[in-house]
Amino acid sequence: MKVGDPMNDDTTVGGTISEDHARKVLGYIESARSEGATVACGGERVIVEGDCAGGWYLSPAILTDCTDGMKAVKEEIFGAVAAVLVFDTEEEALERANNTDFGLAAGVFTKDVTRAHR
Repeated sequence: MKVGDPMNDDTTVGGTISEDHARKVLGYIESARSEGATVACGGERVIVEGDCAGGWYLSPAILTDCTDGMKAVKEEIFGAVAAVLVFDTEEEALERANNTDFGLAAGVFTKDVTRAHR
């Protein structure tokens, strides 16, 4: 993914709205790390040159080893952060999906499409 000027055709990730919000997103990432999550990739400020220099750009982050009680799992971050949680049973996945106060976005990744459709 290319972080940079959103007016460039090859850019896939633009900047955050402000320094304050970028620091808030980074705070969620740090909170997850301190609660035991692993930052598998990203989650850092990216310095962009040219017309967008000085903006607050962050590399998209993937958090693994997450648990349901983590702040970054329970709250909406409004940043390019994906918290990955594994499950063993469909019931566990449904319980998790239905036990959220926000739930603006979610996804299921699997090798078994039939299981995903159940």
